[in-house]
Amino acid sequence: MPRYRRRPIRETTQARRHHSLSVHEVERHLRLLGWSDFHLLCALVSGARFRRANLLNRRRYRVLTILNFFLYHDYSAADLRLLYEVDPRDNNPTDSPTPIAMATFATCPITWAEFGWRRAEIMELYTTLEFPHIVHSREGEGNTRILSGEYVFLSVLFHLRGTNVTGVHLSRKLGGDSRRFSGALKFGYGFLAKIARGLERPAALEIWASDFPDFAARIKKYVNEKAGGEIFGDNFSNMGWGDGCIHECMTPSGPTIVMMRNGYQGLDDFARAVYSGYFKGFGMKHLSFTLPNGMIAICQPFQSARHTDVGSWNRSGVHQAMEVICQRDYNGRKYYFFGDKIFRDVIQWNHFRSYWQTDYVPPAHLLAAHSQMVRENRAMSAARLCIEHTFGSLKECFPSIACWRNFSLMVAGGMRSMADKILVAALFYNCRAIMRGNDTTKLFNYTQAELPSLHDYIAMLRSVPDP
Repeated sequence: MPRYRRRPIRETTQARRHHSLSVHEVERHLRLLGWSDFHLLCALVSGARFRRANLLNRRRYRVLTILNFFLYHDYSAADLRLLYEVDPRDNNPTDSPTPIAMATFATCPITWAEFGWRRAEIMELYTTLEFPHIVHSREGEGNTRILSGEYVFLSVLFHLRGTNVTGVHLSRKLGGDSRRFSGALKFGYGFLAKIARGLERPAALEIWASDFPDFAARIKKYVNEKAGGEIFGDNFSNMGWGDGCIHECMTPSGPTIVMMRNGYQGLDDFARAVYSGYFKGFGMKHLSFTLPNGMIAICQPFQSARHTDVGSWNRSGVHQAMEVICQRDYNGRKYYFFGDKIFRDVIQWNHFRSYWQTDYVPPAHLLAAHSQMVRENRAMSAARLCIEHTFGSLKECFPSIACWRNFSLMVAGGMRSMADKILVAALFYNCRAIMRGNDTTKLFNYTQAELPSLHDYIAMLRSVPDP
């Protein structure tokens, strides 16, 4: 097949000059695929009403778009017909019937490389989550359409993969109109957030209680290898790491009706509440506990970037719950997390340890102890970088949560809607780690058999009790 046919075809003079097929030839190809007059006309005018005067131009544009889709993605005739399947109740072409099936796993017009997943992985995750179909009604038109669970799931996944994606852009990718896509996103994020909110609860850490000894043993082996000797003995009890991450967000350029309705007197007060003087920007913060098996155990709380990590945990009360969990005896041993120096110097938490010390020249009789301390510090700091890799991989897999344009505190739901988006991304990140692993699992030599199955993990997450 000529190379130029596999490039996107645009309605420009240059594109028409290089395109060798006429409109009649395109129609002939589509009819060979089994397209009827009704289906062809529905595809040509899908998504917009038309006048007879501009029917020819719109018809040429839609036909070229359909043909380009078929040539570029190498789908079969059956897949192409399924993509533009219409509601048999809509027997009037001028009413612009909209497809019911739209994008499915078989007809998705987006390459799986754009998702960053394999097709088998997406289908397995979709089946495990038990995504339902929904009935979506158009406002003011009085008719309803069925949105398949596959379409809703793909909408959420592609929305997380895009850095500046609008409903119009995605509706062109996945089919339908922007209103339908907005409804799919609203339902999809709501359904997934109910499962992912288990990551907000400190009790989610206890689902890994039986693996605490194995976590500590793997971390001890790694840090001893990094230090070049047995610097940690049998009393080593570190099972993971904790740290915070800031997500930049948008702030309104002036007073709005929403601000006045919520009681805000001006932009300055609102902006000051979410401004981080350390990072010189507006945003929200979430703190996470990660484990050596590559999983995010806890992803909470979601507060203003104005607060420090310690302040966020103090305000949310997470550290009290963590104190209770980490003071329990698991097979005669208490386990803890490793974090920055701030967690030990500012507030004495039993569930946090830190080997980071201030730089000073020790006296002669403490020189040997200081050298040992430096070795321990370097080894533990090397292991602590796993949580930084987690934050980086999370934003790399789902660039949408790293783009400040996608977060606005003035939308419906405000910070809660932003938190749900990050929680869903964390859920997908854990599921992806189970199916193909990540940098942390490779670092601590985890095999696929040693990780829980996807079905077991989703069941454990759903079983986390409410606080």
